[in-house]
Amino acid sequence: MAVNLPRLPASLEKITSAEVLSDAVVAEQTLEFRHFCNLNSEMLSWEGLNIEASLFENCRFANCHLEKAAFVNTRFVNCDFSNCLFAESYFSSCLLQNCKLLGAGFPDSVFKNLTLRDIKAAYADFDRCRFTDIDWQNLDFNNGSFAECQFKSAAFEDVDFSACSFFRTSLRGLDFSGCRLDNIKVSDNFRELRGLTTDVYQAAAIARLLGVVIK
Repeated sequence: MAVNLPRLPASLEKITSAEVLSDAVVAEQTLEFRHFCNLNSEMLSWEGLNIEASLFENCRFANCHLEKAAFVNTRFVNCDFSNCLFAESYFSSCLLQNCKLLGAGFPDSVFKNLTLRDIKAAYADFDRCRFTDIDWQNLDFNNGSFAECQFKSAAFEDVDFSACSFFRTSLRGLDFSGCRLDNIKVSDNFRELRGLTTDVYQAAAIARLLGVVIK
């Protein structure tokens, strides 16, 4: 499927200090055309941060707060956002490649034209998120949560959803063939699974969820 990838200008202003982010939040300024490189921050708050047409590369933000942040036309490469909180955030035309989102929280966020490649996001929280036009490949979301989410126009390849919660999330029209679905969590009536496409291996995992014994 066609997903809009971020398009960046050939020349970006290189930023090596996280103070620029803090200053932009205080000034309610949108940062554009920046190359954030090798930033390393812990326990900082950048609520309401706005970024457009920029690149984050080799950055590490641990346990930082980025609630209500907005990222538009932005690339994230080799970054670590483990245990960060992005509640009520907005991502549009973004690419995350070879990044860590372990235990990160994105509840009530909106994602449009989101491309994910080679992501480790075990135990991440995406509850009540809305996903439109997404392309995800080679991802580890084991033990994550996608409760009460909405998916529209999505492609998945080699995604590990083992032990993920899809409580009250309709999977109708999605193709999870080639993904791992062991021990996923859904409602007692299994209504989330109606209309889901799987291959024979996922079908066996779903059958075990339903209590069917396959010999």
